[in-house]
Amino acid sequence: MPPPDVTVSASMAMRGVSHVINRVRLQKTSDPHTLQAKLRFSMAGAWTIHIRYDKSREIDVPLKVGT
Repeated sequence: MPPPDVTVSASMAMRGVSHVINRVRLQKTSDPHTLQAKLRFSMAGAWTIHIRYDKSREIDVPLKVGT
């Protein structure tokens, strides 16, 4: 089972400029083992997804967003 109160955000740095997608709460799905959220990326490129759970634990996952 996923932990309660899981949030996700994303960030990227390109040519000295940072882009951040604000933190959103992951929502339950019909599968009790799966959570989901929608993020809107402002541009293609290499982003880092930040998943926070249990109030202080965080996992960073690289993601390449295409055009």
